[in-house]
Amino acid sequence: GDTPHCEAPVPCVALADPGVQFDWQQCDVTLAAGDTCTVTCADGYASTQSLVDPTHSCPADNIDTTAQPTGTLPSCDQVVSCAALGDLGAPFDVSACASVAAGGQCDVSCAVGYTGAETSTYTCPSDNVDGSTEPAGSLPTCTATAGCAALSSQGDAYDVSGCSSLNAGHSCIVPCASGFTGSSTSFDCAADNVDGTVEPSV
Repeated sequence: GDTPHCEAPVPCVALADPGVQFDWQQCDVTLAAGDTCTVTCADGYASTQSLVDPTHSCPADNIDTTAQPTGTLPSCDQVVSCAALGDLGAPFDVSACASVAAGGQCDVSCAVGYTGAETSTYTCPSDNVDGSTEPAGSLPTCTATAGCAALSSQGDAYDVSGCSSLNAGHSCIVPCASGFTGSSTSFDCAADNVDGTVEPSV
């Protein structure tokens, strides 16, 4: 009978450059028959597919000296900044979230006229590829501030008329009433006051 024709497996050549969006350095070398390498998204790019096997392989029985490793390239899109955070309502100041890079953070705080214990952090995903995506986070707790109640009489010696209507964060002066002499006293309505029944205090 005929003598069988047998050839030893040969390596695959390096994978041709698939594009700037791919990190293919592992496959940019001669690959022995039966070996594998991986192609992933390059820095600044992210995959929009979650179940793509990044493995490329050189067949164990490869006898083609021009063959490249074979596999499926991931879908890699350029990572972009998030869109400006939209209006979340009157109590919230979102001005710090107008421009947030991928992987970056910004703070949402209480707007003027509202008070809250702390700000809330909003984050732009590090692998964001959608320019319409807004940063995500949890709203801070913000309560509307209130002006203080009119200062009640401090006695006949004091003129409290200047403290009858005081906004949160403002001060008023109580001088001596007509016929009395002495120094004036400043009364304050706290900047974070939320109770309209509270009077200004020294």
